Amino acid sequence: MFETLGITLIEFQNWLLIFIRIAVLISVLPIFSNESLDPRLKVFFAFFLSLILFKIIPYEKSLPMEFVALIFYAIKEAVVGLCIGMFTAVVFESFRFAGSQVGHLMGINMAETIDPLYSEESQVIVELFNIVAVLLILAVNGHHFFIRVIADSFVIVPLNGLQLPAELLPKFIAMLSAIVVAGIRIAAPIMILLLLIRIMVGILNKMVQEADVFSIILVLNILLGMYLLQFYWTYYATVVNELFSKYRQDILILIKMMG
Repeated sequence: MFETLGITLIEFQNWLLIFIRIAVLISVLPIFSNESLDPRLKVFFAFFLSLILFKIIPYEKSLPMEFVALIFYAIKEAVVGLCIGMFTAVVFESFRFAGSQVGHLMGINMAETIDPLYSEESQVIVELFNIVAVLLILAVNGHHFFIRVIADSFVIVPLNGLQLPAELLPKFIAMLSAIVVAGIRIAAPIMILLLLIRIMVGILNKMVQEADVFSIILVLNILLGMYLLQFYWTYYATVVNELFSKYRQDILILIKMMG
């Protein structure tokens, strides 16, 4: 059957494994896994990207014909795609974490909207931070880098070449902790200023107890928070650029550890 299509069974098996890794990676990669995108478009993208990579990457010249063995190979490819995609998704979680902290201090986390990226309820400030981060990464051709990572992963971790060394988990945990610290660093300027404002309001309320200062604290936090955000985006862009540069190094280290 495959000979009539101009390919051999071995070539079809290798293409199928390539397609599985790419499809799983895209299903969790933040920019490409947006739920607002048509699923058929994602399958279309994974299909043609796998066809292109099949022609330029080395692949196994012999694979087992048994169905069970091929399923085992497919699971290994899915694990590679899942590891790369999940690490990238966690990087974007640092932006969401920063937005969540700022929104909490501003007191507008009660205003929720449906997040098309994760199909769940999400705060408005979280969405703002996440969208701005995505636009900044796209502006520096981050989507090109993601596609390059997909292609390089087949060279560093060839088909059926997955290894899971013992030091992989500690390294992954260290990367995750660094991302959490980065999220706190992103939100730090706004958080510190809003906390100082709350302390000042608390002191004022103690000094002038007749004035019901806390009745206006919610509105004051929102207005001051929105005002501070006007001067915040330059700093935010700088930190996002630094975090993305560090991610570009860490993701290659992670892939090499699996190769």
